[in-house]
This record gives sequence, structure tokens and C-alpha cells, in this order.
Amino acid sequence: MCLLNLQRASSTFQPPRLARVVWLHALLGVCLFNAAARAGRGPLTTAEWVMDLARDQAAQMRDSSKGVDAREVEALLIASVRLDPGLADAYALLYEYDTLVGNDASATARLEALTAADPRHVGAFGRLLDRKLAGLQTVEKRIAWLESLLAMPDQTAARRALILERLAVLSLQRMDHAKARDYADRALSADPLLPEAALLAFHTQPADTALPDRLHAGLSALRLNCTNAELCWQVGMLLFDTGLTAEAEPFLSRGINLHKSASGPNAAPTASLISLALAQWAGDHGDAAIGSLREAADRRDDPQAIESNMLLCWMLRESKRLGEAEVIKHKLADRFAQVRDPAAAPIAEIAQAAWFHCTLDVLPQRALALASAASERANTDEFVRRVLGWAQWRNSNTSDALQTLSALVGHDPFAAYAVAKIHADAGDVAAAARVLESLTPAPRNGPAQALLAEIRDQVGSASTQPTSAAHDALLSILGGFDAAILTYESDLPRSLDVTVDLEEKNLNPAQPWRANFTLVNRAKYPITLGEDGMVNPAFLLSFKIDGDRPREWPHLQTVTLDRRRALAPGEKLQLQRTLDVGPLRRLSRMSPQQLLRIQLDAIFDPAQTAEGGWTPGPTGRRLNTLYFNRLPANVSREGMNATFASVAGPGGERQFDAIELLAQLLSESQRAGLGQLKYAPEAIPADRALHAIRAALTSESWELRVRALEALQIAGLDAQTLRLVAACAKHENWLVRLFAVRLIARGGADAREQLLTLTGIETDELVRTVIRCRIEQIDQAAAAKTPTTNPAP
Repeated sequence: MCLLNLQRASSTFQPPRLARVVWLHALLGVCLFNAAARAGRGPLTTAEWVMDLARDQAAQMRDSSKGVDAREVEALLIASVRLDPGLADAYALLYEYDTLVGNDASATARLEALTAADPRHVGAFGRLLDRKLAGLQTVEKRIAWLESLLAMPDQTAARRALILERLAVLSLQRMDHAKARDYADRALSADPLLPEAALLAFHTQPADTALPDRLHAGLSALRLNCTNAELCWQVGMLLFDTGLTAEAEPFLSRGINLHKSASGPNAAPTASLISLALAQWAGDHGDAAIGSLREAADRRDDPQAIESNMLLCWMLRESKRLGEAEVIKHKLADRFAQVRDPAAAPIAEIAQAAWFHCTLDVLPQRALALASAASERANTDEFVRRVLGWAQWRNSNTSDALQTLSALVGHDPFAAYAVAKIHADAGDVAAAARVLESLTPAPRNGPAQALLAEIRDQVGSASTQPTSAAHDALLSILGGFDAAILTYESDLPRSLDVTVDLEEKNLNPAQPWRANFTLVNRAKYPITLGEDGMVNPAFLLSFKIDGDRPREWPHLQTVTLDRRRALAPGEKLQLQRTLDVGPLRRLSRMSPQQLLRIQLDAIFDPAQTAEGGWTPGPTGRRLNTLYFNRLPANVSREGMNATFASVAGPGGERQFDAIELLAQLLSESQRAGLGQLKYAPEAIPADRALHAIRAALTSESWELRVRALEALQIAGLDAQTLRLVAACAKHENWLVRLFAVRLIARGGADAREQLLTLTGIETDELVRTVIRCRIEQIDQAAAAKTPTTNPAP
């Protein structure tokens, strides 16, 4: 029977985090944070409408993070939160802007406003905590500040959990494991689905924690951190070291696979591959075990490759693949034949050579010479002592062997086998049985287990040791763990519903394209969200539009749902987003009488390829194509009369949409008259439309004035209309003045003096900011001799 040394695989390797790149559109084209979902709510408020105009302008910017255009986008976002201080989405966009331009102080203030507007936004609050903590110089100050937050009575449970988790981390930095453990437990009590807290609870266990409790904590952490390679490995090794080798295999396999996917196929430590192979062997996965060992054995410069080859030889013999086993044995023999001067060779090399000649290629005298040389240089090393004892036994020096191995028999199965074999061969079966009974834990597979089974047959003891109460407890805990989590990637299409849908599939020209993005957990286990979670909840959107001609915008927008760190079984997460910003909005506004057939394709959890393209990530998918229509405007006599009636009617969404539609139709009619269209729109009562828009510019409703001013951005303006716009630039309402300035600036260089005059009389700093931006744009355009307006699509 051949034997080999097996050293425990390292359980401390830390692979890089699995990289799942999330595509970000040009500045503010999307929102990294997504605040309270708007699904099912009524029409867009003016504040939300202004925020979407900021997104629209940002999506058309050439430079995504700086310049005058970005400052005006920022001004529009500030305007939106001035209108609605509870508009969390706008604060999120402002935070993103500040981050891109490097304004840390302002970014922190925007996060504070965001978390005040949406107290349940876990992602934003976590980032706020980290920013605030980074500004405090000492651990003591950071702990004191976090404790002061805990004392606030209005903290949500999720917020308390995040605070406690940060306190646990800081306590670990102070080496106060007991305090860290207490904080981690309290964090889990507040939020049982917080992955970081579960991980801390496992890592901060006292050294004397009972094995069942350690396993329970490890599985609880793994339930929320199943993409953590080190944690998978640690749980697997806990089972492996307690003799539950076959049960360890799924955890070890996942740990290795995660490590390889993060760091490359050759990145797994050799010792880890050896442990994995033993676990696979115990689980009757012989071919997989041999494959793992071949991978480890091919690493010629790795000292542990010798162990891999020795175990591989044994497995091949056990599998009746004797020819392959002989090839491995001869390769090892050739290597060890080169050890001619044991005093000059590395200790590990001569000890392994001695073990080889004690087991796979038995040469007793050669083994003893090598083992003795190793013992002279490292007589306290347990592996060296075991090899020496075996070499003495192989040379029939049984008394010396018993003396050498006596201290190892309680925990080294190879030493226990040799001592029991010596006693049994001498006829002292009782002594042999006592040695076998003293071994803890008894191996449950591999060469050592095979040897012990052989000696137990000889002495007539049980073929295996009875399972202990601790083993029964471990198996019971393991039975309550849903192992589907370890292979959730293959189950995700069934366990996570992912949809993108529109409230209406046939939209009027002035109607926003509002889509709902929805996740529903259908699994029996929690699904963690984020770049380091089970799935990254990001949608990458591409559009195709068939109108007067086909148009395509691949990878135009992203939407990310990051308000939660995990979805409990049955839980739903939903967000609503306006899609028609940037080129989509411009096309729609400029062709109101065209039928636009829109195709929306979405990739969920996208990843970027080495060539720069985009594809679903390991847990991603392509969603079913969504088709919807932007209907042509009804310009019949009845349709136009209804539009004019809506303009004259009570304020609200219908009135705002009617003004927008009239401006679109007026612009289309003007461009048709100039021969700029490739299609012939129906004639409309243009004078009546212009009269209605002018009336809106003089309305007592400041909101109607604002909507009319923005609607006119796409239309040609005559002198009478410009006089009304100029009057709006002096209106008492700051938002009316702001939008009037934006419209006046369309005049380019001819409007510069007018804007300078407004600067001198404007009292609102936000409006002055927009005026300065527009003057700078005019000056830049003059210097470059380029137009300041965008061409028609």
C-alpha cells in the first residue's frame, strides 16, 4: 500500500473581487443611485421635468465631466431640488456630477441631501458613511461619530445595521474582537440580509467557538456572500478538517472556481487543489480529482507539486490506471535520484524523497539515509519525524520506530497506522486497537483512510470510527443550508424575474417615455445585489427607431437599481425612469407627425469584452425586445381643436402636453416650409398655434410659462414672440426667468448684449449662473466660428 504526505491547503488566499464593469453614459445621462421608485405615480412634477431636462442636456454633451455645458446641467439639477427638496434622484445626479469633477465637499453634501430625501436608500447612506469617516483622522473619532449616529432616534433599521457594521470594522482595527463581534451581531439583528455584517460575524468568532457554531456562522455568511472565494474555501476547509471531506467538495470547488475566474486559470494555490482533489475523491468524482491533481502536478517550480504527483500516482493506481501511475512514479524517481548529497539538498526535498521511498517506490535503506539526514537538520518537524519513523519501520527497526512515532499517533493517521501495524504484527491486537481509537479525527478518504481500513480489518475493529455527536451536529446544520446558492448562476434565470416595460405602449408626441425596471426574487434564498453581489442590477439600453428613416443608438443609457443590498425571497424592487432624453427626445420632438416604431433592447448585468463590446456578464442576460410606438399627432380638425381646448383648459399635464405638442407641430411646419424635411407633413393652423403659445407666455401660471419657454426651443421665433420672451426674463418667478434666458441665448452673438444687461439686474444666483454659462457658450462659438445650435436629426 502506498502512502503520501498531505499538507493542509491554505485557507487564507484572497482573490481580487470579481470584476463586473458597469457602463456609464456621458455625464448625468443616467443615475448611479436610484432613489424612490416612481412606478404607478401620476404625471411628472415640474421638478422631475426639470431634472429630466438636465439629463437630456447632459446626454448630448461632448465633454462628460467639465466645461460650461456641465455647469448648466448642474444648475438645472439645482433648480429641480429647489422646486422639490425631496427629489432624491436629482441629488443623486448632483452627487455623480460632483464626483466626476472632483468636488468632494459638495459631493458629501449632496449625499446628505439624498439620504434625507430617501432615508431607505442603503447604497447612498453607505457611501455617505464612508465619506464622512474618511474625513476623521483617528479611529477613536470615527467610533465616537458613529456612536452619535446610533443615538439618533429616527434611524431606520437598515441604517443602524450599516453604522454597526462600520463600528465592527473599526473595532477590528483596534484588535478588539469581542467588541467587533458584538457590533456585527447587532448589525445582523437590525438587518439580517446585510452581507458585510454576516461576514464580520463569522470572522470575529472567538477561537474557542464550537465547531457547530462556527459552521453555522460560516454558512450564514456564505448565504449572503456566495461570490466570496475565500469564504467558500474557509467553510469547505472547516468541513474538510473535521473529516467531512465529501461534504466539503462543493464549497472547495466553488472557492477554486471563483478564484480562477477572478485571477486566471492558473491562480489557484497548489495546496488548495490538493485538498479539492481529496474532497472530489471522497465524493466519488474520481476523474475530477485526478484532473485537479494533474493541474497541480504540472507546476514544476512549486514544491507542493511533489505532493500532487504522489497523490496522483495513488489515485491512478486505485482507479486501475496502472500505466499512467507508473509514468508518474518514474518521473518522481528520476527527480529524487538527483539527490546525491542529502546534506546539501533542501530539507523539504530530501524528506519528500524519503517518503517516496517509504511508500510509492519502497527502498528501505535509501529512505532511512534520506530521513536520517533530514532529521539531523529538522528533528522537531512532525513530517520529518513521521518519515523517519516510517523509514525505521521499513528497515525493521520497530523499537526505534515506536519511539519516533509515539508522539504523533493521536493526530497523524500515517503514524497511527505504522504503530498499530507494528503492534498487530507482533500479536498485540489490543494495543493496535487502542492506537486506532486514539486517533482524532479519523480521515474519511484518501491514502490514510485506505491504510487505516486495512489495519482495522487486520485487528478486527470497526472499519470506520462511529460518528461523533459533533459530526452529527455539523451534518444537521449542513442539511439546513440551501446548496442551490453555490450554483445560483445556473438557477438565476428562473429565480430572478427581470423586466423592463412601459406603462403605455402607444405614446402621444408630447408624452414622456416612462419605463419600469423591475426585479422580483423567486428563489428560496436571498439574492444579493451589487458589483460584489450575486447579480449586478444594471440595465444597458440600446434603441432602434424606424421613422422617416431607420436610426440606431447602441448602448445609449444605463439604469442601476442600488437602493438595496439584497432581495429577500419574494421581494420586489422597482424603479421608473424617463427614457426619451438626448437624441431620442430630439428626434421625437422634431417629427411629431411621423409614426416612430421603437425597439428597446436591454442587457441585464452587462460586462465589457476585451474588444470593448458589451455582452451579458456571468449572471446577466439579454431581455426580450420591447416594442412600442410614438404615435403621430392627430392634426385633423377635431384633433387640433382638442389640443387648443387643452391649452385653454385648467392647468396640469394635459395643458402642458398641449403646449409642447403645438410647439412641435409649429417647428415641423416651419422646417417643411424651408424644405428641410424628407417627408411632407399635414398642414396645421400655424398662426393659431403660435397665438396659443404666445398666450401661454403671458399666463398667470408660472409653470405654464416655463413649459411654453422650453417648448419654443425647437421653433423659429418672430419679433413679437421674442418680446414676450424678453418680458418673461423679468418675471417675478426665478424659474420663468431661467428658462427665458435659455431661450434668449438661442440668438447667439446677437443676444449677447441682452444677456449682459440681464446679468446686471438679475437677483437670483442660479439664474445668473445660467446667463454666464450662455454668454461663455456664445463666446466660445464665436471663437471657434461654429454654430451654437444643434442640427436637426
